Amino acid sequence: MSVLQNDISDYWDELIGNMEAEAVQDSIYPLTAFFNEIKDILIDANCFTDLNEENYDFKSKSRAYKSMKINGGYIDPSDNSINLLLLDYDNTELSTITNEKQTTAFNLMLNFVKNCCLNFFRENNLQSDPIYPFVNQLIHALTLSDNINLFFVSTNIMSDRLEPFGTNSIELSDRTINVHTFIYDIRALYTNVVKARPNIPIKIDVLSYLPKGIKCLKADLVNSKYEAYLAVLPGAFLSDIYKDYGGRLLENNVRSFLSTRGSVNKGIRSTIWTCPDKFFTFNNGIACTADSIKIEQKTDGLYITELDDFQIINGGQTTASLRNAILTDKEHLVDLKQIFVSMKLTVISSTLNQLEKEIMVQDISKYSNTQNKVTSSDLNSNSKMFIQLEQLSRKVPAPLLEGRTIQTYWYFERSRGQYERDQMEMTKSQRRHFQELNPKSQVMRIVDIAKYYNAVIQKPYEVSWGGQVNASAFLKNVEKDKISTDSSLINEWFFKKLVAEAILYNTTKRLISNTEWYKAHSGILAQLVPYTISKLNYEVTNRLSKSIDWKSIWLKQAVPTVIQNELLVLGKWVYDSLSNPNREKDNLGEWAKLERCWNGISNSPYTLSKETIDTLVDVCDQKAEELSAKKQSKANQAVDDGLLIFNLGLNYWSDLYSIGKRNGQLFGQADSDIQAAIQSCSKNRLLPGIIAKRVISIKNRLEKDGFLSVSPINSNSD
Repeated sequence: MSVLQNDISDYWDELIGNMEAEAVQDSIYPLTAFFNEIKDILIDANCFTDLNEENYDFKSKSRAYKSMKINGGYIDPSDNSINLLLLDYDNTELSTITNEKQTTAFNLMLNFVKNCCLNFFRENNLQSDPIYPFVNQLIHALTLSDNINLFFVSTNIMSDRLEPFGTNSIELSDRTINVHTFIYDIRALYTNVVKARPNIPIKIDVLSYLPKGIKCLKADLVNSKYEAYLAVLPGAFLSDIYKDYGGRLLENNVRSFLSTRGSVNKGIRSTIWTCPDKFFTFNNGIACTADSIKIEQKTDGLYITELDDFQIINGGQTTASLRNAILTDKEHLVDLKQIFVSMKLTVISSTLNQLEKEIMVQDISKYSNTQNKVTSSDLNSNSKMFIQLEQLSRKVPAPLLEGRTIQTYWYFERSRGQYERDQMEMTKSQRRHFQELNPKSQVMRIVDIAKYYNAVIQKPYEVSWGGQVNASAFLKNVEKDKISTDSSLINEWFFKKLVAEAILYNTTKRLISNTEWYKAHSGILAQLVPYTISKLNYEVTNRLSKSIDWKSIWLKQAVPTVIQNELLVLGKWVYDSLSNPNREKDNLGEWAKLERCWNGISNSPYTLSKETIDTLVDVCDQKAEELSAKKQSKANQAVDDGLLIFNLGLNYWSDLYSIGKRNGQLFGQADSDIQAAIQSCSKNRLLPGIIAKRVISIKNRLEKDGFLSVSPINSNSD
């Protein structure tokens, strides 16, 4: 057996073990635990922006309707794609996925679509079934969708002789809809999580759309990290590739933006209708990246013939609007032949490793999208805030609880797969010890802390969007609260409170999922939990001007029994409110995403029990904890800044002073501060904290403005 096969076998053992353990801990089926695990994997892989648990299994006994089965579904607003999921969870052995098994799985999902069109659910009086709102969504989406994406996710391994699924498109409602199939077997899951290679790259054969290719100009740049090309794209080309690939063409943040704001821009649509010949002049164009391209030199210039791992990082609304104009604007005769769009293409060097590539794409996306604020708070896992949280999670142990001999840690996973990668080179005994210190149940990812934080600050409608969309909202919220910009606020108290919020969230999830009333209406846990927590905190803070005792939850690593009892009652109350038959939207998941849904629930009267009120603390007590932690954090930061200045050394600061003076960047206080840094290094003494902070700020400004290369020693200061 090869090293890779051994690694995959070990990963299978660990995955199955984790799923079974989570099922016992949360009182759920292992299949549900597996769904929760792969949901985030597929969202990270840019397969879609969210996924709902939608379970339906029908074994046909007649010719009228074929057998069908799905475990998940989502109509992605970014491209109107229909996404269906079927799980193959096998906890007995690692077996082979055969052609027959693959074909059966994809046909079961396709039959679900076909049976929806044949009115299976209405004909069989299944309007009260939990799946019915999704059925209605799917039927409506078919009039606008270009793509049906089928995902078969398995704990088994694909055969090397697996053949492509035979159906590439289907005819529904007088329309031809593309069918795309994706298999994530245990090897793909391992590569995705442990090796941190999330995306399925998109390779575009340009010649299949444009006979000569894309005529382009290569920018004459001296840069080893990328090449740049400028081109003018026919509008029909963008519309056609969006038809074939949908939202997978878009970089994650751009796709999340389109999911919440809508994929069609009114101004763009108006230009398409009224003056398509002026589209090139009015539109800002698109910015794209690719891993590699194929080019051909022809008699009339340079042409791009193939794009590998192609992504649109600015211009998502332009692309989606061009496609949408053909699908929806039946009253207007849309002529894309007159429309052309400028493109700036960055081809990233293959010499960059995966992390360097991700950082570069994130930076390009961040700066190219400043005009429409798509990524004013980008999901850069290398941001200072996340680095600080990672450091705190490694050095702040949870309290030692009675009966236990080992203090554990709440492990913050700054990038997907970090928890597994940290264990890759360990022996079995070392791995066992690592997992004792850092239990899987205490791993927190960016998408997790986004849920905890936004639920507590009473934004359950943002949490209900899930995954990447909620994480983007979270970063905007912490930016608004100055948490992401003031490093002193990311301190031990902030981390402990965040863990307490995690404990509250996970406890609420466990309590609700175990109730009989929820089991009869399963599938909306992702909305019920944040709404329950938000309503609890609304009553505590807005009506009573009190605070949940976060310190007590941290110290005991548990939610008080009294509050657990309250959560059970409140959870049912929230469900009844959410499922009000007079609600605006039939689908509870979609209704929960609207702020006005929360406004109605927050304003509805609910009375906390006296026992719960007795556990609450004064707001001033919490403020005292925050101020004390901020003061200590500032003191620690002052020492860190002083040490960084000293470690960079006399030559560094002397060179910085020369560069700054030569470029007119140092004068007045800044001049004096850098001279103080030089003196500090020459006399082997630390600078006072306030001066050290200003010095680091000057250094960061010169780096940001391009006068100075980034220092070899990372700074965590402003």
